[in-house]
Amino acid sequence: MAGILNNKLRVLDVIVTDEGQRQMSSGKFTIEFASFTDGHTYYEADAASGSSDASDRIFFEAVRREADQITLETDDAGQLIGLKAGSIEMASGYLFKEEVTGSNKGMMQIASGSEEFASIANSILISSLNHFNQLNTLGTKHPFVDSSDFTISPKSGSFYVNNTNPFSPEESFGMNINSIEPLFYDQRLSHISNFKYLSPIIRTLTGRTRPLGDYPDLRQASDLTFEDIKKQLEGTLKLSNGKKFSISREPRQFQAFKFSPTMLHGNNLVMQMFEIHNNRMTKLDVIDFGEIYVSNNSSESKRVFFAGKVFLDEFEIPTYVNLFTIILG
Repeated sequence: MAGILNNKLRVLDVIVTDEGQRQMSSGKFTIEFASFTDGHTYYEADAASGSSDASDRIFFEAVRREADQITLETDDAGQLIGLKAGSIEMASGYLFKEEVTGSNKGMMQIASGSEEFASIANSILISSLNHFNQLNTLGTKHPFVDSSDFTISPKSGSFYVNNTNPFSPEESFGMNINSIEPLFYDQRLSHISNFKYLSPIIRTLTGRTRPLGDYPDLRQASDLTFEDIKKQLEGTLKLSNGKKFSISREPRQFQAFKFSPTMLHGNNLVMQMFEIHNNRMTKLDVIDFGEIYVSNNSSESKRVFFAGKVFLDEFEIPTYVNLFTIILG
């Protein structure tokens, strides 16, 4: 039995989701964001005080619900972790639906056929938004600026593969994974502290430090600018082994989306990218390149993300293959 001895304090019941417990068991649990909801209570008007006294009501302890999982998570092996959304479940990228009729009623059956899989996959993706709405998250809105009417135009975009796109006839249609620079040398990660060059040093008897030896910097050039990224997409620049080469090829396909601001200081966005192929869903790996200035003489900045997949070469070294470049700003 528990009681509240100090009625001047607010007591918040905090729970850890199933995904949080999974991360705790592996020692990788890190709290980055927290949300609070009033979805487990109700409000009753009172003519005198405005709202009735809630101290005599019976409250039930908060519990974990399906709606607690908003984004689809992956484990260390890149496999999607199980998700349940009503009569639909997902495990290891495979989709299952609950049979509602026949002798198998109540049992989960794997999705068969491309049309059925596409329909269930779309329901899984929509469930993220539905779960977020069901949380009834508390927040503060600006009375004159903030709006809940989020609009995006266009609603979708298409990319086409043919004899000239996304690769021109002069370009290779395939590449051996062993010939691509591994993740540790990838230029898209060169700005992160863990991937910077750090030559080992030793401390002398006088307290000074000196290099342990002559260790060459094997990374690619770390000065990847927004202009470099733009020129690569436009087909006028190629980066190889840290060097820049001027080229001329067809620009990569692109799609521009415009969305309305819903907050005084911009939007809080949650993005997920998936590959749906051969009746299986795979979540793409995203590298946050960070916010970079458009040019040295400009205060305008863009937020750049790279979305792709990680493969292991014959030496079991991870290698990142970029599929999409996302630019916000």
